[in-house]
Order: sequence, then C-alpha cells, then structure tokens
Amino acid sequence: MKEGKIREHKLSDKNPILSSVLFGIIGLVIIQLLMELIDLVIRMIIPAYNMSVGPVGIIISAVLILLWYKNWFKPHFLGSLKGTELYTGVWVLVIARLIYLALSAIVDFLLWHTKMIPPTLDNMFLALMAGVTEEATFRGMMLPVLMRKYKGKNFMMPIMTCAITFGLFHGVNLLAGADPGSTVLQVVASFLSGITFTALYLVSGNILVPMALHFIHDVVAFCYEGVEEGIVTSKVTASSFTDPALGLILAVFVMYYINRPEVRERIFSIWKKKWSEETSNEEN
Repeated sequence: MKEGKIREHKLSDKNPILSSVLFGIIGLVIIQLLMELIDLVIRMIIPAYNMSVGPVGIIISAVLILLWYKNWFKPHFLGSLKGTELYTGVWVLVIARLIYLALSAIVDFLLWHTKMIPPTLDNMFLALMAGVTEEATFRGMMLPVLMRKYKGKNFMMPIMTCAITFGLFHGVNLLAGADPGSTVLQVVASFLSGITFTALYLVSGNILVPMALHFIHDVVAFCYEGVEEGIVTSKVTASSFTDPALGLILAVFVMYYINRPEVRERIFSIWKKKWSEETSNEEN
C-alpha cells in the first residue's frame, strides 16, 4: 500500500518560536470563527439557544482545531491527549494551583475585604469558553511545535514563549474598555499563570489538565466585583497586587519543581513519545 507524502515543516524547523506564535494566533482566530458558525447553526435549529454563552460551539471548535493540528503533523505527533501520564508530578502542580487560588481569595478577604459574588451560569459558561479556547491555542497549538524542537534539550524556551504570548494577549482587553493600570497587572498575572498552565501540559501530556485548571481559575476570577466578562474595569488598588504576588511565588515553585531531575526526565520521556519517530532536524 502506498504511503501518503509526509508534509514538510520548514518554518517549524528553522524558527519554532515564530511558528508556535503563528499557530497560536491563527488557531485563536479559527476557533472564534468556527464557534460563531456552529452557534449560528445551532440557533437556527434551537431558537432558544443562547449563542453568546453557549459552550457547545466553542467545545466543538476546539476539538476540530486540535484534530486538524494533529493531522498537520501526521504521522509524528500523537495529539493532545495520547501519551498522558498522571503521575505524582501532575498532582503536585494541580494541588499547588488550587492552593494558590484558595490563598488568593483568603488574602483578598482578610486583608482587603474584597467582595465576592456567587458565580452565575453565564459566568461559568464564559469561564469554560476562555479555558477551552486559550488552552487549545496557547498551550495545545503552541507548546507541541516548540517541544518538537526542544523535547530532548530543555523546556525553558517553550514555557517562556507560551507564557509571554499568553500574557501579552490579555493586553487587548484595553480595546474593550479595561482599566489601563489593571490591565498591566492582568498581563503580568496572566504571564505567571501561563507558566503554570504550560507546565501542567508539559508534565501530563494532556491538554485537558490545564483546561480544567484554567476553567476553575476563571470561575473564581468572575466572582470578584469589578470583573466583567474577564475585563477588569475597576481601578488599581492594594488588592490588585495579590494575584501577581502569589502568582510569582507559584511560578518560582513550579519552575523549581519541574526542573527536578526525576520530573525533568519524565517530561522528556512523555514528549519523546508524543513526537514518536520524529525526523525533524533536532541536532541543528
């Protein structure tokens, strides 16, 4: 049986950083367009469907874009789910992230008396949309193409590339009326969160892990007054520094933990499997 021609990836070979950023941006645009189209079709069938917060379109769009991404690197890339290993290292990072969220809420309440409101169904849908979309693009599409190049070398560059891009992306909230000072802090906090979310995908090999933690994070974030659909409209106050400060502590711990020899070797093992029989020019 004649085998199909294997696609060349010249840009990813020569400049994996630029390639990963382009994948992230293009993926984000395609997911949004697909979501609008799918939600429109669903609304034509079910008029009562609220396509502004309905999660169906975004979930289907994320699945389609990740399947396309896997096919783009076929037959070498196993995909965003295969090769998963839920070992101790994964649970350490998951628990650390949950502790961070709990401490953030406790500090804001005890020190700054920050008011929180129960999450609404709409906000939970928005959190799901953000978690699925941003993880599918900034981790699901960016990290693999970077690990294709660096999987046997180091993962500092892949982590920083994904985290910086993720942080800067939140700067566009200015165009939606976000407070400038609060947006700067949100960019910093998102960069630090991006380190943890990227590390979660690195250590597990499963994009669903950072998606779940991202969803939980955004549900909690939407409970704070002054946060409207992910846009921070309130002015900078002392409480605004809680997230970046705790995020920095968490990011330092995460970087320390994943660089432990046993965790580091596990990560390389996972990504070598995910890029099975890869023939890219790793030695360059």
